[in-house]
Order: sequence, then C-alpha cells, then structure tokens
Amino acid sequence: MDGIGEEVVLVDEEGGEHRFLFADAVDVKGVWYAVLIPLEEAWQGEGEQKGDAEAEETALIFRFDTDAEGSEVLVWIDDDQELQRVMEALNQREARPADDRTPET
Repeated sequence: MDGIGEEVVLVDEEGGEHRFLFADAVDVKGVWYAVLIPLEEAWQGEGEQKGDAEAEETALIFRFDTDAEGSEVLVWIDDDQELQRVMEALNQREARPADDRTPET
C-alpha cells in the first residue's frame, strides 16, 4: 500500500486538522485499515481504542471507506469486535517472517 511512512493530515468534523504518521495498513477480509500514529502531543481522539497500555506510542486504527462524492476517507472504528479483528490480523502478521508481511497490490 502506498503512503506508508508518510505524514497525513486528517480533518475532523469541526474542521480541525490533525497530523499523523501513516505507520501501517492491513487487509481484513477485503477491508483495508490504516494504523496511524499521532504527531501532535495534545491530540485527543473522539474515543479511545485500547491496546498495550505500556506502549510508548499511541497507534490509532481507521477503516478506509468512500464518501458520498467517491473520495477515499478514513473512518474511526467504534465497534469493539471490528477493532479486535483488526488487532488480531496485525498480531498474526507480525508473527510471520518478514518476507511474508508485504501486502499484495
């Protein structure tokens, strides 16, 4: 997937801009998800996605989707089961040898 390692800017519903590092992407049953790391210390999300409490970096997971105009957008995941499936896919991928981790394009 293109863009991994690049900075992205997301615009929230109030028009505020938030900078992130596009750290990773994962395909879960045909749906793509982005793993983003906030580049702003004061960033506060709409909700919290729980992960490893001892992790030094906070990673947020968004689902790739398409808006009414056909533009690609990132959508916050509110469903705990959906988030769990993505976390499991990321963990399984990390357990594979490095040669097998490259997503197919």
